[in-house]
Amino acid sequence: MPNLPNFPVYVIWLCHPFGQLLNFSSPASLPNANNPMWYVANMEGGALDTLRHHTRIAIVAGQGAYEKPEATRDFHDLLDRKQIGHIFDLWGHDVNHDWPWWRKMLPHYLEQLGC
Repeated sequence: MPNLPNFPVYVIWLCHPFGQLLNFSSPASLPNANNPMWYVANMEGGALDTLRHHTRIAIVAGQGAYEKPEATRDFHDLLDRKQIGHIFDLWGHDVNHDWPWWRKMLPHYLEQLGC
């Protein structure tokens, strides 16, 4: 495994899982898709240790128009099962999947993550 940088990696999840939105059935159906639900589920060893010990993750979504809070909750549950620390926060039913809300969310979570 390559040497890790001496600084934490920050990941902010502001959207519902891509594969859930488009209703893809499996990673094999779209080999070039980037869906963390697919690859985190199968992570082991060094890659999993990196997520456990060298990242700060915020899983954040609204519950309004074009959101999939159940998919966001599924990803949160997966991270819990894999013992990957993270912040999980679902905003209200008036919070839509749109730029005005992301502008409000981003500074809040950057501060919580120590950025």
